[in-house]
Amino acid sequence: MAHLEKYLNQSPESKRSKAVIAYLAALDHIKEQNPIVVEKILQELRDQRSHLKLIASENYSSRSVQLAMGNLLTDKYAEGFPGRRFYAGCENVDAIEDLAVQELKKLFGCDHAYVQPHSGADANLVAYWTIIIQRVQAKEVALLQKKTVDELKAIVAKNMAKDINYYHTNASFGVKGIGYKTEVVGGGEPKAPKGKWKSSGYGDLK
Repeated sequence: MAHLEKYLNQSPESKRSKAVIAYLAALDHIKEQNPIVVEKILQELRDQRSHLKLIASENYSSRSVQLAMGNLLTDKYAEGFPGRRFYAGCENVDAIEDLAVQELKKLFGCDHAYVQPHSGADANLVAYWTIIIQRVQAKEVALLQKKTVDELKAIVAKNMAKDINYYHTNASFGVKGIGYKTEVVGGGEPKAPKGKWKSSGYGDLK
């Protein structure tokens, strides 16, 4: 007997749930294609009702959420943010994500909210970056007598500008500036005006 048929036979009309009817109808349809998948879905339901999950990245979703996941929206590829997707045709997804953002902002009383899926791999990577920044990067930046990486970025940009300027003003010497490095091209050394020329990055040219 089908799951929906069994439910309708056992439940008085006044106590029937539209959500349960929709859910069981979906299971019956899936069972026609692959009974094993339905078996595992029902086993997961039993497991969740008999075991306490203490995994931070898992959840207990409502029937409405489960039903909302099983429709045409699953066909979409919506990379990016509402109104700023990488591909066209995401207007309907944008509207739903905007709605979720507004609901979350209202719930937590915040100005901004991010509702897209967040995997454990991403979370672990963010934690790893935080440790690297605090335990490694911060110390190295301090050794350079700077407080933040942004201060180093300004120095890098300035040095790159010097290299580019040197390339343009010394093209006849056969010197090509590449980022921090400066290499000799065309065979032979540059004939700088006086003494030893020092690049704005690392390494010297004589």
